Amino acid sequence: MSSQLKNSPHLIPVTYLQELPALIPSLSLDNLFHVSKGYWAKKRVEGYGPKYIKVGSKVLYPKDQVIAWVNEKLITSTSEE
Repeated sequence: MSSQLKNSPHLIPVTYLQELPALIPSLSLDNLFHVSKGYWAKKRVEGYGPKYIKVGSKVLYPKDQVIAWVNEKLITSTSEE
């Protein structure tokens, strides 16, 4: 892996995903994926994000659902975007 890719703050090592807690707060996903605060709320409304649990006003994402969602987003060609 090139040093440029290795040091990129936007790449998420697969091993890191495995180390996440069983339930991940929305704010933690914002930081993990380097997206705005409203990104996951928008995905929830659109129905395109990972499955989630709501406890009161708090939104939690099961780790296995986040990993499954990431795996669904894998692409092999720019024609798949």
